[in-house]
Amino acid sequence: MRMACFLMTVVCLQLAAKTLSQTVSFSGKNVSLKEALTAVEKQTGYFIFYSDKNVLAEAKPVSLSVKDMPLKTFLDAVMKEQNIAYEIKNKTIVVRTEKRFVDEERILLPRSIMIRVTDQEGGPLFRASVTNRTTKFAGLTNEMGSINLSVNLGDILVVSYIGFETFTHTVKDTSHYLPVRLKLSRNQLDEIVYTAYGKTSKRLATGDIVKVTGEEIQRQPVMNPILALSGKVPGLMVAQTTGYASSPVKVLLRGQLNLNNSVNSEPLYVIDGAPLSVINASGSYLMGNQGYDQADPLWTNTPTRGLSPLFSINPMDIESIEVLKDADAIAIYGAQGANGAILIKTKSGKSGPLQVSLSVRGGFTRAMNRIDYLSTPEYLEMRRQAFKNDGVTPTPITAPDLFLWDTTRNVDWQKELFGKTGARTDYDISMSGGNQQFNFRASAGYGRVTDISTVSGATQRLMLNTSTSYNSQNKKLTISLIAGWSNSNANPRTIPADIMLPPNAPPVYNEAGKLNWSGWLDGQDPRFTKIPFPFGSLETSYESRSSSSNINLSIRYNILKGLNLNTLLSYNEFHGQANNQMPMSSQNPLNAPKGSAGFTFSEGRGSTIEPVLNYVNHLGPGTIDVKMGGSIKYAMAISNATYGTGYTNDDLLNLMSAAASLRGDNKRAEQKFAGIFGILNYTIANKYVINLNARRDGSSRFGPGKRYGNFGSVGAAWIVSDEQWFKSAIPASVSFVKLRGSYGVVGSDGVGDYQYISQWNPGTPALYSYGGITPLKNLYAMNPLFQWQEAKKLSATLELGFFKDQQLNLNITYYRDRMDNQLVQFPIPWITGFDKVTANSPALVQNAGWEVQLNARLLNTSTINWSGSFNVSLNRNKLVAYPNFESSPYRALYQIGRPLTIMPLLHYTGVDPLTGDMSYQDRNHDGAINVDRALPPGSMFDDRYWLDLTPEYYGGFSSDLRYKSWSLNVLFTYNKAMVRNPVWSFLTLGRLNNMPVSVYEQVWKKPGDIAAYPRLMTMSSPSGALFSESDGQYVKAFYVSCQNLSLQYTLNEQLVKKLRMKACRVSIQTQELFSIALSGQYRPGAPMFGLPIPKTITANLNVNF
Repeated sequence: MRMACFLMTVVCLQLAAKTLSQTVSFSGKNVSLKEALTAVEKQTGYFIFYSDKNVLAEAKPVSLSVKDMPLKTFLDAVMKEQNIAYEIKNKTIVVRTEKRFVDEERILLPRSIMIRVTDQEGGPLFRASVTNRTTKFAGLTNEMGSINLSVNLGDILVVSYIGFETFTHTVKDTSHYLPVRLKLSRNQLDEIVYTAYGKTSKRLATGDIVKVTGEEIQRQPVMNPILALSGKVPGLMVAQTTGYASSPVKVLLRGQLNLNNSVNSEPLYVIDGAPLSVINASGSYLMGNQGYDQADPLWTNTPTRGLSPLFSINPMDIESIEVLKDADAIAIYGAQGANGAILIKTKSGKSGPLQVSLSVRGGFTRAMNRIDYLSTPEYLEMRRQAFKNDGVTPTPITAPDLFLWDTTRNVDWQKELFGKTGARTDYDISMSGGNQQFNFRASAGYGRVTDISTVSGATQRLMLNTSTSYNSQNKKLTISLIAGWSNSNANPRTIPADIMLPPNAPPVYNEAGKLNWSGWLDGQDPRFTKIPFPFGSLETSYESRSSSSNINLSIRYNILKGLNLNTLLSYNEFHGQANNQMPMSSQNPLNAPKGSAGFTFSEGRGSTIEPVLNYVNHLGPGTIDVKMGGSIKYAMAISNATYGTGYTNDDLLNLMSAAASLRGDNKRAEQKFAGIFGILNYTIANKYVINLNARRDGSSRFGPGKRYGNFGSVGAAWIVSDEQWFKSAIPASVSFVKLRGSYGVVGSDGVGDYQYISQWNPGTPALYSYGGITPLKNLYAMNPLFQWQEAKKLSATLELGFFKDQQLNLNITYYRDRMDNQLVQFPIPWITGFDKVTANSPALVQNAGWEVQLNARLLNTSTINWSGSFNVSLNRNKLVAYPNFESSPYRALYQIGRPLTIMPLLHYTGVDPLTGDMSYQDRNHDGAINVDRALPPGSMFDDRYWLDLTPEYYGGFSSDLRYKSWSLNVLFTYNKAMVRNPVWSFLTLGRLNNMPVSVYEQVWKKPGDIAAYPRLMTMSSPSGALFSESDGQYVKAFYVSCQNLSLQYTLNEQLVKKLRMKACRVSIQTQELFSIALSGQYRPGAPMFGLPIPKTITANLNVNF
């Protein structure tokens, strides 16, 4: 609440700021001319340049009182009877003595000229490169965007700045002032990309960085911005863990390098320069970062499995997201960036009049794909055939679906459980403005979405964000403050995922509106073959409330020419509360149930201090950029859970004191981190670039003597196409060729906290007391010797551009990442009192692969613009080496030279045409099928083989078409991988469950049939019992999914002006619109159980004032 009040106060102060004006109000008697001209700068945003420091030395006092006087009239009035003249050039007012204008033509050359470089809005460009191509002199502009050069007539001046077109000027007159207003570049190579502690262009980047713009993100109707990266970034896999909007998102960059699955393998998130300090008290590689809901999901039965820490970021506030992949790009983050880094840059205020933007979005969500299951007549025929195959006569006891249940009832359980249409609503407003000294942006957003489940919950959030920037008049001091606050509320329901129930199964509720326990025969005559009533969870409830806030304060001070001190101070915190209830009404009344409830309280905070000295100047033939700094970081997360049982009244479930018994659980994660680092970048002639990073990190997760590690990288780039010999030797159609590569070492402290020392607690459940004293239990096997694990990253890229302005760009990247000295939970004998200990494993794991990205501008005319992109990733993982592997505890789980994603399974050879039973490969030809999990596959009597579950390839392709005021954007993702068959991985076909029509059509019916599925049975068989141990439960699937489709129309300018608006856009946006399985039947990455991922369709209105 304090943060909310603070933010609202800041917003109100900002809205009171004056915007730019072309008029001047002034009142003074016998004041100096300097004071009057200073008022002009403050009120209009114009920059006043004095040609000589003594130009006002003999100026007469000014007496004037005016209000809203036009700028030129005011200047004429204060300059009257002064021996001073002025000249307005763009947004600069040049003030000189009158005599100098008269004698200007007689000034001898060479002479000094002042160049002032600005953007299109007139804002000064700091550190723009200015080169006199004739004299070979080069320099950088100061904070005012100015530089003084000595020139002669005929000299050629070249001005360049990242993200802008290069400006070339030939000196043809005797002017002492040259204003340069640079235009934004349309060349993709000149696009600005943010890096660690700075920015560069795609042309000069030495690291592997992929940028996704805010425009690309905002045309996707996602509530979590990280989902908008799916299919856009080669090497990046993004997967929702459940179909709930606030659920954690699993993000994996270039595969898994760690043997330890209990450690989160997500990239580092950096928001506006500050690392996101959210750590896990619970969580794993498989489930991703739990974020702001730190309760153990297995202990509290949390439907969402957590709350993504990025759910608090409004996609409408994002300017861009950069994904940093190789050592050159991430090594400077040290251990924090071992899994890559994702930089999120939010929007900030810009100089200009007040601008207001409104956005309204409304739409719906629905289940994406449905499977065609057997109708009731088809199902009943299938069941009778199963009994016939078994030689058993069905009875009401063994087949209630044939005798007791309504045989005219036909229910599609997909529609029954997930067939509801959810509602989606978003409202956003933002305001921005300011001048060259002060600018601001403030925004607010509200979003709400209801689930597609039968008993629908809802997720809603409120977000406030503000950014303020102040520049001193002499441009030496810059202060930026970014603050945000969000609040979310989610009450998802745990929905049973058994969509293969018999189509004539009884209703969920009885005529009285209560759960239909009796209709399902649950808990009644034990002789009945029954399906346990699956809908009790519909009466349970779960509600989660959380709030988060963050403040980033950035201060930059220019100490000397080219030398700046940048300091970042960051603080963030979150608070969460969850309540999970299992009332008596959700349980079988025949069992005399009692209610239970879980109460979870989570909180966390993090802070970062990073001072950085930055020196930039021309050195020899190039530009040198040196950064030296330090980092101090602290993060903690706490989860306290209490579980109450024995409630006798459902109305009292909110009270812990009403429980008959209570038990608790506490989890805490804490990390202290410190590091020093340095960056050296040297660029020669804008075609040779070398970048060096070095860092020394210390982590509280290691014991004394093991806490510090040294890491670093080297990256280089060569723009081959800028060489003279290249231009004459290569066809003109090849317009750009660049080679870049990097090698580096990064560390990782991916272990639990303080596991190098002994930790004790009473245990869960608590040990019996002795003599009134509760004994304590040791939690971990202590090991003070484990240390940093290291990842060595190698990357090489060829960048090609074709035709004018690089209409076609092709990037081909090869990478190889290796990690050794791995931190793992090493299995040890139970005789020690523990089953594992944290230690460094000698295993060497490698991820290597190829990434290809193609961008093309296919058509570009005055009325139509069409561009497209394509990317593909091929990642191969393997265990390269493991000394003494045969005596290691992993010998039955992995194999040297094979991926970490292998599984030991029997090889399923299909259905026996004679018997209709499942058959398997007898590997050792002993006439029996055996499984020995203690040994590697193929050892002694074991008949298993290794199955590789690594995706073969994945990627995305898009098309962006604009015709006059219309634009159509489409994004597809694709994936080819082995996935578990959800229909036939654990069921005996023919029992009390439905099946897809496509399966039923391919079951074995009689001897001699060549069938894909075995004969129908009502009882399990010996061959069927082995199926869950075989590769038959997996299928190879290739799917293409329409990730996003957006159709937009921009109202014409004349109509917009009549409506007193600056711009107005209407659009239709979709997410996860459809998925097509080109082979196999099921989409890889979709949740097998729980709420499925829905498709979203929205209508949107965006208005700017």
